[in-house]
Amino acid sequence: MLLINSYCFLASMVIIGAMADVYGPVSDHFLHHLNKRPKRNDAIIRQVEALGDTGSFGGKAFSDEKRVGALFSLVANTHSDVEEGMTTVSGKSQVQKLWEVIAAEGADVGEGDHLMRGNFCSNALECFWKHNIRKNAHTTNMTKHSIGGGKVQTERISWLTNTPIVFIHGNSDSALKYENHPFQTGFNDVIKYFMDKDYTLAELYGITYGNRSMAHSFSNFMQCEYFQLQRRFLEFVLHYTKSAQVNIVAHSMGATIARRIIKGGQYTTSTESCDLGHDLTKRVNTFISIASANYGMCICEHALAFAACGMETGFHPGTCTGTSCDSQDYKSTENCGDVKYSSTLMDLNKDGKKVAGFVASLWSEDDEIIGNLVWGRHTSLVPHSDMRKIYTNLSHMDMKSSTAADQYNIIRMNDQKFTFADSTEY
Repeated sequence: MLLINSYCFLASMVIIGAMADVYGPVSDHFLHHLNKRPKRNDAIIRQVEALGDTGSFGGKAFSDEKRVGALFSLVANTHSDVEEGMTTVSGKSQVQKLWEVIAAEGADVGEGDHLMRGNFCSNALECFWKHNIRKNAHTTNMTKHSIGGGKVQTERISWLTNTPIVFIHGNSDSALKYENHPFQTGFNDVIKYFMDKDYTLAELYGITYGNRSMAHSFSNFMQCEYFQLQRRFLEFVLHYTKSAQVNIVAHSMGATIARRIIKGGQYTTSTESCDLGHDLTKRVNTFISIASANYGMCICEHALAFAACGMETGFHPGTCTGTSCDSQDYKSTENCGDVKYSSTLMDLNKDGKKVAGFVASLWSEDDEIIGNLVWGRHTSLVPHSDMRKIYTNLSHMDMKSSTAADQYNIIRMNDQKFTFADSTEY
């Protein structure tokens, strides 16, 4: 009976602590697949290695063998009485015997499993295995320097029930919360919300681009390095999950990156050129753009000296003498007409194509960074959007975290039943 009480106690403690440690490092399964094509995935691998535990998330969890070994050693080291009488049993048999004992005693191991419920974790003991394997069983730098990981199942169809989501953060932000800066909160709150709604880390993905330094935020611009990293990551998620489609949630500059990598093709500026591959529009079911700047930002009007506000690869809104950029009274027929703005943004906006099956634009009237009007247009409205939702009293960063429920509802409203891709070419 002591054995049962020990395990129930440990399982319950994991559930209590789960909210604080939802994310384990990127799974060995995810990294194993990346390393099958090391040259092709070099940029992703380097980013995972470089940016630490908040740098990325997503992927399936550890193999059964590693999970079982770590579980038993962890519990045995904590409760010596658990080890007595079981030392002669090895491998899966240890866990199987333990489970049979608990089941025979009628221990309730399924209650409270709100973070990891669904097909992948039907009981609290499984949660215990999965949280702790990711927390304690990593030995290499690569597995320490990333976040995420789904659940362990033999068949792919059993570890994906929702269309995967790729999250793309904004300028100088991070995939997950980085330190304690208010502009580097990552997608932690959003991911927790989706996990409470039966998503798993096998279905939620993100990787950090840039240097995450707010001091250099005005030096960041739309460049091949960012586009290529996120494009390769998007392609890899499609390949890894074998999903016919993904959904994309992007905040601020991340929305511009998302639109460009979905469009694909050649990205050419006066200083560089890169091939972003073929058009992926049909592979994106829902695209949610949050607090984006599709027509530039008024704060950049007189800041051309900064790369982030550049006329070619930044967010410059253009100029119109004698009127204010954010004026509600601006009329193109009476003032400067259609003002020319950032050429990268103009190129994105001119092709007349939607970037996904369903496009949603969300923004706040009280966004202290974006504003929102730029020469009479709402800069956060992605061209050809299917819906828009305008909020009040939400800051630029609040728009990312405080709209999690709406993000979830928009995706669920438009999501198709999960299907595999016809082709898994990579």
